[in-house]
Amino acid sequence: MTAGSAAMMLTGEAACAQTYQECVAGLVALGVSPDVAATQCSQQGGNSATCLDRLMYVNVQANSGPTEIGEWRFDVVQGPEDGSAMRSSGCRTVGFAGMGGWRCPNQTMRFQVMTAREAQAVCSGTELPATTTVILNRSGNVSTSGQVLNYSFTAQSGQRIRILVTPSSGSSLDPVASLRDPLGVIVADNDDRAPGDVSSEITFTIARSGQHQVLVEGYGAVSRGNFNLLIERF
Repeated sequence: MTAGSAAMMLTGEAACAQTYQECVAGLVALGVSPDVAATQCSQQGGNSATCLDRLMYVNVQANSGPTEIGEWRFDVVQGPEDGSAMRSSGCRTVGFAGMGGWRCPNQTMRFQVMTAREAQAVCSGTELPATTTVILNRSGNVSTSGQVLNYSFTAQSGQRIRILVTPSSGSSLDPVASLRDPLGVIVADNDDRAPGDVSSEITFTIARSGQHQVLVEGYGAVSRGNFNLLIERF
């Protein structure tokens, strides 16, 4: 995605009449994780109300529990991959960046993964414009082993943020990006955004208003080089 304001149009046939592949692609484009999109699309019925409900919510049951403090364990994130839906439902991560799983207050959880407007657009096949606004676009350099660069920006609760750290042309940097909230808690991080692509990308729904920080470093605290940082809101 290029810097600056841009617009994307999500179009297509009604989701309840779409092919399975079209349905999954449409949901992933709206920020739903691929595994949840696959489940939702496979369960869609022909009724419009059923279509809306299937798209807006995902119902899941804990893998095990309760734990010693009465919480139920979910091994993987449910809903948006940034975990925003789980946190809003009272869940918490266990281990660094949730690698140890999630603990939630209830055995069966119902997560909202899409707004009613977004779901209606997908179910009806109407166009849904989405604009992006650049918050920060800056070049940087990790010049020494173990160096961590810090970039601040202000965001409001509910805003959806995308962070992209890309090595500059000819740079040997393998960047790692982390997002720190106003309380100083690392709420999201990423090393490689896809197999074979060392760029780091985080898409996150802001849970707490205030000043956030993006931390950029080299993988393994040894990688060095130039990079470009893009932070945008959409």
